[in-house]
Parts: sequence; C-alpha cells; structure tokens
Amino acid sequence: MGTPAQNTPDRFRGGACRARRLAAGVVDGLILAPVFWLITIITWPPDASGPEWGPWAVISILAFILYGAATEASAWQGTAGKRLLGLRVTDSRGDRLRLGRALARNGLKLLSLLPLGLGFLPMLRSARGQALHDLLAGSRAGARVWT
Repeated sequence: MGTPAQNTPDRFRGGACRARRLAAGVVDGLILAPVFWLITIITWPPDASGPEWGPWAVISILAFILYGAATEASAWQGTAGKRLLGLRVTDSRGDRLRLGRALARNGLKLLSLLPLGLGFLPMLRSARGQALHDLLAGSRAGARVWT
C-alpha cells in the first residue's frame, strides 16, 4: 500500500471528509463501548437503583481521553477508527501531535460534545474542517496520503 507521505502541505489533505470523521467516531464508539460497559460493571454500586454519576463516569471519561490521546500521539496519528478510514491527526504544521497536545485535544472534545455536539459545527465552515477542539488545541484531522 505504500508509506505515509512526508508532512508537506501539498501532500496533506486537510479538512478530512466530515462523513469519514463521523464514521471513524462510530468505529471508535464500538471499540470503546465494551470498555465502558466493563468499567460500569466493575464500579457500579450494587445498591444503585438508577443511573447516577459516579466513579464509572469519571473513569469512562478518562478512558475516552487517554485512548484518543495515546493513539493520536502514536505513529498511527489517530484512533483505530481514523486509521481504518484513512485519516490522521496532526498539529497545525502537519506534524504528529505530541502527547500534551493530544491530551488537550481529547480533553477539549468534551467541550465539543457536551452542548449537544455544537462544538462540531465550526467543522462545517472551517477551510481545514476543524471542530472547536481542533481550533483550541491547534490540531486538525486530514486524509492520510500514501506514496
């Protein structure tokens, strides 16, 4: 299949297809769902009668942030879903994210997700297809170009 192209502006297609980013999120959700289920089973109080915020929620949020940050700062430059759909996450220069920026990006995703997903609206108008968390973290998701 080839190797990833060098991080030059003419070989990086910024502003990844919005549909591919959505599909990558679905794939990652399917990967993380069993993890969240297991966390819930382990940490759910036996006498709880209904949904409550508890340790399971905090641990699940941390797992979400760490999964995204670890994979985006790795040689994969993206989660399993992004990799499967030919996407990669870079900083604004096209370089691989360092762990600190990847942690910030994934923590900031909570801002994009929580208010009804409104933080993803800038992605529709941004030339680089950046959501709120990308703009704040100085990152972007783009199509991986193979040579």
